[in-house]
Amino acid sequence: MQACAFLYGAASVPGLWLLRQYAAARACGPAHALVMLTMDAGDGCDVAVGGSSGRMAGPNREFDQLSAMVTALLNSINLSG
Repeated sequence: MQACAFLYGAASVPGLWLLRQYAAARACGPAHALVMLTMDAGDGCDVAVGGSSGRMAGPNREFDQLSAMVTALLNSINLSG
């Protein structure tokens, strides 16, 4: 569980920095790939801890909200570009 918490924390700042750079460059392909990779890592972490939804419910909900916001950002860039 601690390893998953570390993974979520360590990946979030660099991941968001990269997404911001991709958005600024209107590079939606790499940004979308990064979002999908991060979502897969989150799923893998959940499986590794045996799907302990009680302990991971808060972080998973926040991660889902962040993913939805990033997806909306990428969609708005695609529509305006």
